[in-house]
Amino acid sequence: MPDSGSDSATPLTARSLLAATAALVERGQAAAIWIDNHRPDIRAFGRDVKKRGGLDDPWRYLFTKVSGNTALTMKAALELEHRVTRIGRGDTLTLLLGGAISDPELLQELQTEVARAPISVVRRDQLGEALAHIGAGRHHLAVPLLINPIEGIFWTAAADAGLIEQDRHGKWHCTAATSTPGKPVHGLEQVLVLPEVDLEDAFRAFLKAVVYGGAGDPFRHGTATSGWQLRASFLTIALMGWLETQDRLSVDTALCRAFARAAARKRAKSPGL
Repeated sequence: MPDSGSDSATPLTARSLLAATAALVERGQAAAIWIDNHRPDIRAFGRDVKKRGGLDDPWRYLFTKVSGNTALTMKAALELEHRVTRIGRGDTLTLLLGGAISDPELLQELQTEVARAPISVVRRDQLGEALAHIGAGRHHLAVPLLINPIEGIFWTAAADAGLIEQDRHGKWHCTAATSTPGKPVHGLEQVLVLPEVDLEDAFRAFLKAVVYGGAGDPFRHGTATSGWQLRASFLTIALMGWLETQDRLSVDTALCRAFARAAARKRAKSPGL
């Protein structure tokens, strides 16, 4: 009696081979026609992808911290989502970043560096718990434990450097050590734009526009309902960027290795890919 799980595909014959070949040719011709009909759009898409990563692009920091192929894939994903949704939910970018950011070796390295970083015990505990949640896939729990202490780290650094201070009413403002003494400071974005804050311009823009601004606002205000994994990925990269300013690790080295290990795990699970 034949095995019920056996392959029931049609046996290969000259006729079936010819039919399959004809079908492939037909599909190839259809694809060629589609490309011819959409060639201007395809060229425009390619030009827009190529433009991404310029000096005024807040994503530039991320693109420079991964391999060229990964950066190109990210640029294409961002451009495609922008053209399709105009909002860009980040679904493709979530898939691209997820495997690397949840890499066990990367998370362990970050746990080690956070444990000896020059921050308060409370922040160490919060960040350590957040990294553990990422490893367990609990991104909705990781985000609140990342977004607050990381913002606090940059805010405290500016205060410790004498760039911002509180008045007797608890309001923050710029000090005489800045080019805008007395100017009110209402949020992290206003701290990050201070030229006296010692950060790489690309990292500053990434923090301001990608991590905390724009789509990051709902996570700061407690109104987010989705997108937890992508936000956790961005915040983890922000943490890595800060650790790099402390000479604790190299972001591009750590990320590229994490991407390589994630790709190796994927190949091991699906050898045919």
